Amino acid sequence: MLALTMNKSYSCGRTDCVLYCPRFVSRAIVTNLREGEEYYFICRQWLAVDIGDGLLDRTFKVATPQDMKGFSHLFTSRATL
Repeated sequence: MLALTMNKSYSCGRTDCVLYCPRFVSRAIVTNLREGEEYYFICRQWLAVDIGDGLLDRTFKVATPQDMKGFSHLFTSRATL
């Protein structure tokens, strides 16, 4: 069995491209349907050339149990329900 440790996300970088859509990645869940495992990612980053630091390609690490218990994650999770 292979454990997921990172998630790579990206966005089209041309602002004149029909596919260009700046996006804010707050958090993500990846589910392994075969094994029934879930992996959580706390991202809080923009994928955009004209917002934030301009990066379109990011790698996010799997959240640790400590990350999931952190105040900022719990606050934003509860505030958006």
